[in-house]
Amino acid sequence: MNKHSSLKKILASAAAAAILATALAGCGGADAHKGLNASLEYAKSMVNKYTSSLSSKTFEFSDDAYSKASIAATLLSEKNGEEEMQAAARNLKLDTILIADEKGVVTASYPDDLKGKNIKETDYKAFNKVVKGIAVKLMPDPVKIKDSDEYSVNAAVPRADGSGAVIIGYKSAAYADITGENITDYCGVNTIIGKDGTILSTSFNEMETGNKLETVAATDENIAKESFEMQHGSNNFICKAAKVGEYIVLCGEPK
Repeated sequence: MNKHSSLKKILASAAAAAILATALAGCGGADAHKGLNASLEYAKSMVNKYTSSLSSKTFEFSDDAYSKASIAATLLSEKNGEEEMQAAARNLKLDTILIADEKGVVTASYPDDLKGKNIKETDYKAFNKVVKGIAVKLMPDPVKIKDSDEYSVNAAVPRADGSGAVIIGYKSAAYADITGENITDYCGVNTIIGKDGTILSTSFNEMETGNKLETVAATDENIAKESFEMQHGSNNFICKAAKVGEYIVLCGEPK
């Protein structure tokens, strides 16, 4: 089990405890679904927390990427050998480092398979904007790695002398906190967060993100109801849903 999976279990347990405390605090009345109500309210609060912190989290993530690139640019040049490049990559927790001159030619790299090539002929061609001085720094949207919790992150800044570029690459699971994919990690079990008609995040077992919300009965008609039923796999659930800004929050409990 990887560290991220273990963290998910810890977060799910913490969320469950928080939901239980909320339910116990509001035990008055004869609501047959007070636990489900508590789950929904808690999930809504997590969505609000996510949206309110999104700008700062996005800045922190990109700032960290640019900081790694800037440190690499300060430490390294085309004069550095393979061992020095490898040591810098290890210390900065990077998978790749490319140093390109003012013409875009890779003068040093780790691993060294791209050395001598022009970045316009590689998967890093977008960073030619930094080489040419069109962009002061650049970080394209990270790309999800297939069958993984991690994203591939690349960023570039100018070389220490102001010409060319230093390009770095590494893997990170933290970007899922920005996309919203991780919201339900903090919400407990049987929760779905939707956006733009699709499932953005889910803690239902064996449910995929990216599927249409209508596949889990989260239609406008059902969302407006006090509760509705949903079948997932061989199980039937009683569900409650609500809108939070541009997001749909759905919580269920086994029937």
